[in-house]
Amino acid sequence: MAIKAFHKHLLYSIFSLAILVRFIHKYDWPIWGSDSGEYLYLTRHLLENGMMLNENYIGWGRAYPDFQGMQILTASMSLLFGASYHTSLTWHIPLISGLAIPMLFIIGKELVGFTPALFGSAFYAFTFGVVYANSHPMPGGLAETIGFIMIFSWIKILKGGKLIVINPLKRNLWSHIFKISFVALLLTHHFTLLLLMAAILGMLIVEIAAGNKKIAKEGIIGIGLGSLLISVYWLIYAKSFRKMLDDSAFDFLPDNIPTTIVLTLIPLISLLILWLIKDKLHLPLWTENITHENYLKRAIASFIGAFVVILLVLWQGVPGTDIPVDLEATPYLSVNLAIMSLVCVPSFVISKKNGWLLWGWLLPILSLAAIGAITGSHLLIAYRHAPYLLAPAALMIGISFQYFMIGFETEKRKYITTLFTMLLLGCAWGAYPPPSVMGGFQEGTSQEEIDAVLWLNFAEEDSLVASDHRLSSLTFGLTGTNATWENGAIVINGNAEESIQAGKDLPTPQAGRKDVTYVLLSEEMQKGVALLQWDPAEELTGEAKTKFTDNNQFPIWFDNGDTIIMKMPDKSY
Repeated sequence: MAIKAFHKHLLYSIFSLAILVRFIHKYDWPIWGSDSGEYLYLTRHLLENGMMLNENYIGWGRAYPDFQGMQILTASMSLLFGASYHTSLTWHIPLISGLAIPMLFIIGKELVGFTPALFGSAFYAFTFGVVYANSHPMPGGLAETIGFIMIFSWIKILKGGKLIVINPLKRNLWSHIFKISFVALLLTHHFTLLLLMAAILGMLIVEIAAGNKKIAKEGIIGIGLGSLLISVYWLIYAKSFRKMLDDSAFDFLPDNIPTTIVLTLIPLISLLILWLIKDKLHLPLWTENITHENYLKRAIASFIGAFVVILLVLWQGVPGTDIPVDLEATPYLSVNLAIMSLVCVPSFVISKKNGWLLWGWLLPILSLAAIGAITGSHLLIAYRHAPYLLAPAALMIGISFQYFMIGFETEKRKYITTLFTMLLLGCAWGAYPPPSVMGGFQEGTSQEEIDAVLWLNFAEEDSLVASDHRLSSLTFGLTGTNATWENGAIVINGNAEESIQAGKDLPTPQAGRKDVTYVLLSEEMQKGVALLQWDPAEELTGEAKTKFTDNNQFPIWFDNGDTIIMKMPDKSY
């Protein structure tokens, strides 16, 4: 079916606005993202030394040196375009991340048609659950686009019916694209790879259950080989990442049971079970007769019900964390839930030829998010799954929107279209909720904060700076000075005596034990001291604040009116 010129212009407008939204934070903040400092540090090291920093890394992110696909791309683009490493990272990565929007549209058009793909990709482009997370210059943002390429190539392989071809001259083009995107994702971001491997397994199960039995053997073998390659990379090459798994995810295992064996066996046992039951898999028959009037009533009831449930959940804190959510979040949730409530008739999704594949994409990721929420895992933090869940959910929303529209008389559709256009613009307006909505966390760094951090270039060699997560990352990333991250919590939040005592022989994330030399404090940091990502960033108040601002125990060595650097005293007076 030919696409009207109006639809093309609308599509290009959505793509352009989506890119713009991912850069709008630059109007207020020169650097966006609480971990940007470490990514800058690794990129600079790669450019200056011609090789990646893999050992003796003393930053906070223990596994960052093991997954440097973003640094390789950023450094290459810096050399290719003659741009600084800072410009290359903070501009090129969000730009590439923004290309995920047209990529999701392409996937949607392949699976469910033009109109659902158009509306679904528009919602995905502007919802804060995606924009706020993936506008950072971080591996997850780059992995978003790479992951969609991998998903699309997997869909094309499933449709082609042939995964493994011995003769290289007869291999499917999509098979090559899948391999390239898989390797790129393997080098870039472990969390995205984990969730998307679960998604392609879910899609394979749906395809087998739909009657495509000939793909079962090759699909299981292919995913099995991919799982083995992941195990080799994660558990043999990525030594820091493996140690992190040993210390956190699998610390309950006895010493005589290696993590390597457990992580290798989990996917292989899952695939063996799939092989044993593949002939018994069938898609359920799911039909439903519903009038447009009843659909409207159900959509309204779904909005109210979902809103109440989410408020109750958030009242107890974001799942998997101790972060409360203020009622100020209500408008940001409302505008998104108003659109998401369209998906209240699941049979609409499976009415499309490939609708079941969306369920195969969504449910495995949803299962991992549920495991994270129930267990309180700090590796499977529930809220980190949101952007990955919203991709298939957005296409489901697009399908539902199509049915929603065709139920109205032609004359009324222009008013409904205007309403949903305003809702989408409302999503774009709320793409960057204030810190008070996001648990107190501030992702932006001001020029005044950067100026103060750069002053630390003149600090004594082997100094240790106490600050919160964001400014610790910038301190380390821009000057190479050791920082405390969350280990300096008592230095910042304690009273004068507690602070000075905690600053002696303080354990750093990876640089050993040191005495704190300086304390870095900004106006923005005082509004929310960000330490652990599963704890709220609480305002600095009371004696924790006055010990820095109302006495001379911590002499100020730098002050630009916004950010101060104080010398850590030897003793309390």
